[in-house]
Amino acid sequence: MSEGSDRGQPILRKVLRRIPLRAELHAILVYCQRWFSTLRIVQPIRRVFARGTLPPTYPARPLSRSSGQHTAVAGRVIVVTGTLGAGGAERQAVNTLTGLVARGHRDVALLCEAMAPGEGDFFAAPLRRAGVSARTVKRLDEMDPAMRALAELVASRYRHRLSTLPPWIAESICRYAAEFITQRPQVVHSWLDEMNVKAGIAALIAGVPKIVLSCRSVAPTHFGLYQPYMRNGYRTLLRQPNVTILNNSVAGSRDYARWLGISADRIKVLRNGVRTEDFVRASAREARAFRDQIQIWNGPVIGGLMRFNEEKGPFLWIQAAAIVARERPDASFLMVGDGALLAAAKDRAQAYGFLERMVFPGVVANPAAALSAMDVLLLTSRLEGLPNALVEAQMIGVPVVTTDGGGASEAILPEVTGFAVRPHDARFLAERILFILADETWRRRATQESPAFIAERFGYERMIDETLAVYEMPSAVEDFSPSLIRAAA
Repeated sequence: MSEGSDRGQPILRKVLRRIPLRAELHAILVYCQRWFSTLRIVQPIRRVFARGTLPPTYPARPLSRSSGQHTAVAGRVIVVTGTLGAGGAERQAVNTLTGLVARGHRDVALLCEAMAPGEGDFFAAPLRRAGVSARTVKRLDEMDPAMRALAELVASRYRHRLSTLPPWIAESICRYAAEFITQRPQVVHSWLDEMNVKAGIAALIAGVPKIVLSCRSVAPTHFGLYQPYMRNGYRTLLRQPNVTILNNSVAGSRDYARWLGISADRIKVLRNGVRTEDFVRASAREARAFRDQIQIWNGPVIGGLMRFNEEKGPFLWIQAAAIVARERPDASFLMVGDGALLAAAKDRAQAYGFLERMVFPGVVANPAAALSAMDVLLLTSRLEGLPNALVEAQMIGVPVVTTDGGGASEAILPEVTGFAVRPHDARFLAERILFILADETWRRRATQESPAFIAERFGYERMIDETLAVYEMPSAVEDFSPSLIRAAA
């Protein structure tokens, strides 16, 4: 931060101490705006607001103290997700953070919208072990007076532009902007559409040098959570040269490009990275113990890992399993996961007459143990970006059958490690499962080939290398210096 802003900070604190605790918020804002006019940190915001537009660009390099403007902390990375729940995007965000720490980049942190105990903090433990700070973004009433003044100042300066957004989105942008102005990261990396728009625009307002937006599937118009503001938000962000958009599959990047009306080259494909130590095949004894726990003792097991919602196709899964159940009386069925359609899926299995051969254990703490108990993994998503379940199953040598939707076919070695089926028809899915169960030679080869294929295409270190290249940061902290950032910018 500039010397001018350093001198201004004590003045601001004195003014804030003089404000009566019961003063109206408007009065607080007037005081803060008067004194913030002496600080260099908000000069970019003031100039932009005078033009009445979102900033066309911010400098791509850290600004020097002598320039009198806000300076990013070299090497500081803030990752932003909605939650730390048991989802594929959340797993990859955590893998990214722990990978950065392993390379020596320790000035990293995670901000979440919500992190409630239970479902919302499923991946909190690995971050704690890695020493990564993880917390929710502060509400206005949780902020100290200076940070709250920043949030209110952003709201005031951008009121016309923010008025085009849903009120809760605009309010979140102001809170994130205050966080980023205060924390001064070099990189903000957000995940999934809503967070990409909110954190991305906030980072733009705050003058963050590098903004990275990770999309994890096909365009949001295919899903029920789509909101119209998302397209305009992305298009605003993509006009900025310091913004990079990522997708984890070729199919996903092409679909986003079509939706946004841009060249597919504007979206970089960065495939998921799997930590091999997280998915080691359980021993025969451990797999047998898991089967005993869920009360499956004999015969082949057809399994699935999914969120029970519409796009994951749980009813198609049940329909295909019913066909297999008729042909293979010795087979059992294991559906791991939770979601809104779980009860309806159980009712569907009951209607098909094989519920007693199915197990629904919910979300499991050790998915590798569940996968090791399976003979085939079945995925029936209507659309996918790049399914973690397929990657993780093959990592431990489990053959897979999947609907050919989105980037699912990119996650297998066709007819060697599994099958991508089109059209999305229960009979065709069941035929592939029955083939795998019947052909022991094919199954043995798939078990041998799958781990090597996954390690090559979805290697963890490869993902960290490519992420650091996007950040324009060195691959290891030993190479790190602010001069390298300036040279790369």
